[in-house]
Amino acid sequence: RIAFYCIEAASKGGETILARNADLTKYVSTELQQFVKEHGGILYRREYYDERRNPNPSSDIHRHMGSWQKKTGTNDEKDAISFFTNLGFSLEGVNFDEEGTLIVENVHPGFIKDDDDREVWFNVLYMGLFKLAVGTS
Repeated sequence: RIAFYCIEAASKGGETILARNADLTKYVSTELQQFVKEHGGILYRREYYDERRNPNPSSDIHRHMGSWQKKTGTNDEKDAISFFTNLGFSLEGVNFDEEGTLIVENVHPGFIKDDDDREVWFNVLYMGLFKLAVGTS
């Protein structure tokens, strides 16, 4: 059994999609599936702001993702990088920019094999925080 509950309701939006991947695949057009495959998958990018330099971020994306200090539980940049590499992210995909923002990127093919060995849609394109792996939006 799986249970989901809300401790604090979202002020706007706030939805969680629960669905079987095989069922979702039926609603993804063949053209989109092929397009993602031809372009090497989906490049996901997350940006976590530095709360020491920017305690009140103005951008929605930074407020949504939070600070890297809160995400990783450390104030040390090397430990923050290790947090993500220990989760399986490549070292090349975890970097700090000149403003102290921690940028975490990974490529996902967009599909996985289910228990019946069917290729099914598996990604979060609806969030809008992606590019195709070759860099095409």
